[in-house]
Amino acid sequence: MAHIIRIHTLDEGVFNKKGKATMKNMNYRNAFVRVSATNLAKSDNKDLGVNAGDTITYTRADIEEKLKSWIERKKDIRYYLIEHNEDENNRHFHIVLDFGDTSQARFSTLKKMFPYGDIERCKGGVKNCVRYLVHADQPEKTPYDWDDIVTNAKDKLEGYKIPGQRSVDAKLEYILGEIYAGRIREYEIAEKIEPEIYVRYAAKIKSAFEYREKKVMLDSNREITVIVLQGTTGLGKSTYAKAYAEKMGKKYCLSSASNDPCQDYGGEDVLILDDYNPINLRIEDFMKMIDPHNNASIKSRYRNKRFIGDTIIITTNTDITRWYPRAAAVHRSAMFRRITTVLNFVSRNEFGEVQYEVCSIREYDEKNSRSGVIDHQVVLVPEEKAVFDLGRYIDINGDEKNKKKIINILKEI
Repeated sequence: MAHIIRIHTLDEGVFNKKGKATMKNMNYRNAFVRVSATNLAKSDNKDLGVNAGDTITYTRADIEEKLKSWIERKKDIRYYLIEHNEDENNRHFHIVLDFGDTSQARFSTLKKMFPYGDIERCKGGVKNCVRYLVHADQPEKTPYDWDDIVTNAKDKLEGYKIPGQRSVDAKLEYILGEIYAGRIREYEIAEKIEPEIYVRYAAKIKSAFEYREKKVMLDSNREITVIVLQGTTGLGKSTYAKAYAEKMGKKYCLSSASNDPCQDYGGEDVLILDDYNPINLRIEDFMKMIDPHNNASIKSRYRNKRFIGDTIIITTNTDITRWYPRAAAVHRSAMFRRITTVLNFVSRNEFGEVQYEVCSIREYDEKNSRSGVIDHQVVLVPEEKAVFDLGRYIDINGDEKNKKKIINILKEI
């Protein structure tokens, strides 16, 4: 990467094209100054002993010394200095200067102090600019610690740490934008949203999540992968589901698949319905959940929710061919068509190796020989056999170890 050099001269901002003074005699009650660590002189300056083409560099100590020297002559100046060094090729310093309510400084004085700096008034006030030093209200930028600020007014600095209304509004606007874009999910509230912002604007934030859900549902290209893991207890189906999500690099929600499967769902990409029993959820509600183009919400305890992820993994002890036996054949067929694949977990050996089959679903109609009624039949057709190494993820002898430990403790009582 090429070295970034900002070019300033002593006369920048002082004279217009006709040579008349423009900013030279302007008075400032406060100022926000940006100085690059590396600067290139555009013209000769005898007062500074600088020739055109010279490189002028600053360190934080250089600027701090300059400020302290100035304060010895002008006692009522409060300054706040920080170095932004996240990009080594664009290291720079920000200085906030506060001359108080009764004092001022001319632009020409400031330019003499910082000849290679960008100088402007504090937009939004001193507090707003001091908070910018640590990017307190710019969560998209690299954060800095308040302790990184060098100041001669630590008492004032403490007050600036408390966000003002303008700062709060800016943060809320940023958070809502991130929610609309899908970069903040509901499960990330505690991680990415400050508690005072969430408590104060919980209603707006919840509404933003609901809006995001509706927006996702309008995507005509949206698809949902539905994987069913069936088999008896103890074969590692839940562990397999979590390992699959982690392998795909996706966050998952592990739901106790009761009659309220989305109670804990917070916008994760993968929803794991663990120990699913079809008697707990009507087929109509189940169909809504796995339908990528159904904009209807799913009934939940606190507020109805929509699944906005891309994968649903269902673990169950009930053979899928026996799901919803009394439902109309047309509804069952629609449900089976939306299931991407079925893994039938068969057995596990002493080493934790789990045998399972990758199956396809076959449907056909069969006439009942006694009643003459046409029955809708469903069977699983094994297409491939595979092995899942459960021992890689859990201690397969853990239950036995814990049992022995408890027994030993009981014997000592």
